[in-house]
Amino acid sequence: MSHKVLAPCNCPKVIFTSGRTVVPVTEWLIERKFNIGLADKTVRADADHLAHWLNFCESEKIDYLSEPTNYTMERYRDEALSRLSNESCDLYLSSICRFYWWCQNNTSYCSNMIGWPNKADNTNFNIIVKKPSKGVNDFSIPFLKGGIQKPMKYIPSVHEIRELNDYLTKEVRNQKDSVGEFLAVRNQLMVRWATEAALRSQELIRLQISDLPRVDDFNSSMSEVYIHRGTKYGKHRKVTVSKSLIKATWDYVEYERDDVISNIWTKCGDVDNVFINAGNRSLKPRMSKNTFYTVLTSFNPKITPHALRRFGLTRFAARLIKIERIIRRESNDLKQIDVRNVEQALRLQAGHQSVTTTIKRYVDYALAVDLDEDEMQSMATRIEELEWELENLKSRKSASTDLREYI
Repeated sequence: MSHKVLAPCNCPKVIFTSGRTVVPVTEWLIERKFNIGLADKTVRADADHLAHWLNFCESEKIDYLSEPTNYTMERYRDEALSRLSNESCDLYLSSICRFYWWCQNNTSYCSNMIGWPNKADNTNFNIIVKKPSKGVNDFSIPFLKGGIQKPMKYIPSVHEIRELNDYLTKEVRNQKDSVGEFLAVRNQLMVRWATEAALRSQELIRLQISDLPRVDDFNSSMSEVYIHRGTKYGKHRKVTVSKSLIKATWDYVEYERDDVISNIWTKCGDVDNVFINAGNRSLKPRMSKNTFYTVLTSFNPKITPHALRRFGLTRFAARLIKIERIIRRESNDLKQIDVRNVEQALRLQAGHQSVTTTIKRYVDYALAVDLDEDEMQSMATRIEELEWELENLKSRKSASTDLREYI
């Protein structure tokens, strides 16, 4: 573990148990003691704070110069500093952020560790702070106890998603004729698209039949779907989904949906949307986003379309992390996982322009919790998982082969 000792020049330094000096931290302490001229007690407090932080990073198997994120800092705050007063906790966090700021801007030990989003150069920082509005501070720390960010919003569990699907099948009994079967199939498919493709509500209800790839057009078990309607800020993207989802959607289009168009919406004619209305209260075939919201919240007020999207993104990140662990099975060391590769892939699936704090928190959350073992109990789900892993492993192997050709 890391700890501090007093150096001959009366400036504290931080060393490892082996006696080796933690050079970046000690150089920062020397800078604060002799160049800036801070008081002895301030520099000693900084040394204590950094030694404590290094202990935490070591216990979490985190490379302290490259891997900490906002979520890491928040966990450190809530777990390792939980018994301290708000003021003392903030002093620890401030020392750590000041160290990274100095280290990033004055040395080559780390880069892109701390800062705020900048659209001009699109730089991604691990630890996101705020640009100071005024004063002499270099930055403002959003996760101090005095200004804690909102906690991560609700993410349903696998068990809750399964219970939701069971609830949705009851539409077969609640409606007359074939409408009940249509609603049950439609609603469960919408849940699959929301959780597998992580579509937003508006993207989901505006998905059109022409957007669906034909099952015969691809040989792999995974496919890309171009999402360009109802997107946030008009940003288009491709999402990765399973072949089984595409096939199930085409089956629904050709059978249940076709029956509803023929029997209920004959006068209106067909519409392009994949998901349409049915039932006595429906006045037109096109769905509104409130329809899906009402369907979900009638089961559980916390399960909204965006809660399903959060579940989908977390699950997507967990799958990517599992692939990383398979590739590095021999070491199976968390810090060997290419977290930035996971973040970039998740960013594309989510439709974010850059790796935001939200994306980082999804990845950190997925790192902390493996895929629920309960999810593996379903044979169909397990087959889908294995197909997904196989396609991603093939893709990674192909990318490595292509890269070697240029070396």
